[in-house]
Amino acid sequence: MGGRATPFGIDSDQLPECLTWLTRHPEVRLHGFHFHLMSHQLDADAHLALLARYFQQARQWREHFGLAINHLNVGGGIGINYREPPLQFDWPTFSTGLAALVNSENMQDWRIHFEPGRYLTAACGYT
Repeated sequence: MGGRATPFGIDSDQLPECLTWLTRHPEVRLHGFHFHLMSHQLDADAHLALLARYFQQARQWREHFGLAINHLNVGGGIGINYREPPLQFDWPTFSTGLAALVNSENMQDWRIHFEPGRYLTAACGYT
């Protein structure tokens, strides 16, 4: 989690202790990591830069700790521009950039999951 640890995440400095615990508990299998450091992002390029950092960190942990993982949940974070509805998140730029980023960061063997709930459901409500 970004900022401070909550019931929904742990600090990265606790990761070695958690991974050590997992080695003593083979009934629990780690498949990957879940990042959530951004909310309500409207800038596609900034979001791609954040994903690049996620990709680098996940690969670094996988290599450093010798993990057999290939799942990465990058959370959501895609925002809705409520104040200027015509100026929404630039999906074409993001999609093109994401494909290039997956290739440049050598993430082709990873399963990357998104949680775009707010973006998908925001238009369903009204006041």
